[in-house]
Amino acid sequence: MSKLPANGAHPPLGTLIHDDTIQLVSVLGNGGYGVVFLGVDISSKRRRKYAVKCMSKAKGRRTAHVRELNFHLQVTGHPGVIECYGAVEDDNFTYFIMEYATSSDLFHQILHECRYLAQDDTIKYVFLQLIEGVEHCHKMGVFHRDLKPENVMCFDDGHRVAITDFGLATSDPSSCEFRTGSVYHMSPECQAGHFREDAYSPVANDVWSLGIILVNMVTGRNPWKSATKEDPVYQNYIQAPLTFFSSVLPVSNPLNNLLVRVLNPDWKARMSLHDFKHAIQDISTFYSVNVHFEGNLASRSSFTHITLILMSLAVHTMDSDTVGRIPHLNSILLLILIPTKHLFRPVPRPSASLSCARSGKECRDRRRRMPGWHTLPGLPTGIIDTFMPHLLLM
Repeated sequence: MSKLPANGAHPPLGTLIHDDTIQLVSVLGNGGYGVVFLGVDISSKRRRKYAVKCMSKAKGRRTAHVRELNFHLQVTGHPGVIECYGAVEDDNFTYFIMEYATSSDLFHQILHECRYLAQDDTIKYVFLQLIEGVEHCHKMGVFHRDLKPENVMCFDDGHRVAITDFGLATSDPSSCEFRTGSVYHMSPECQAGHFREDAYSPVANDVWSLGIILVNMVTGRNPWKSATKEDPVYQNYIQAPLTFFSSVLPVSNPLNNLLVRVLNPDWKARMSLHDFKHAIQDISTFYSVNVHFEGNLASRSSFTHITLILMSLAVHTMDSDTVGRIPHLNSILLLILIPTKHLFRPVPRPSASLSCARSGKECRDRRRRMPGWHTLPGLPTGIIDTFMPHLLLM
């Protein structure tokens, strides 16, 4: 029987569950859903490891837990989905016992390990696994609605991936539940944006999320913060979708053409998952010839930090008509210069220099935090004060 929790928020480390056979030994992650523990089977010599998702039963949440469990069990059995072995509960908590991912999640692999940067074959190999996992879920009548790098678990140093977390999933092919998921990866129709209707397609919503994940893997960036009218970068995309990506990101023409179809604001005209899969197979490179790799990001070589600083200074002296004649200038500056607004969230500076392997060679020192004003060495504070307000108003 499980020990009582120390403070009611989550059970203490050392708690025993599943007839005292699995011990919770460390925390793997936490969020609004609860806590994910590393669980170890102490009843066998193998001491098998599990990921144990622990959720409070307070406020009548048990119904939601049962719903999530049923969805997860329904799609378990495919290599692209984390295995769910079942659930146990006590008076305070519900515990999902799941397959343990040995290489963290896709977010970690993208941001901390630079796993996919400049690796066309690896990106294709891994992303096709992800598509096949989603394809399996859809065939089983389960639509995820919260696809993002944090919900894609990794094995073999990020070379094998599997989907997890079906807490927001639905079996309804037409949903009236809006704003479900994470804002960076949520489709405009799910946010009740463009082409607003009484319902939207969770299938098309998942396709959109996959498109954003592909941008994450290729560039280390999010293309915008939210697919809404309040986001100026997204609005620039809406105004000129055919040229947006190739203007602000180092993507190849085939990838640019694919993203335009996958990230079509009109979900009824959006590319199908089947066509998405075959289009990925046909792409030989995801990058343009003018790509520049810096830290854990890919940029257009013309948009290095120094170039952008000079561009910003120039923009500060331009009249509005001149600025308007430069394609996607607002998006370029907002996307790259304003720290963390349209990129992955920042991470702390490591205590020592870190490096990662790329194409069989050691890449240079990679700082594990997001580029922004605070990472540009020698940049006077006065410059920030001078033109940050201007950029924010663009």
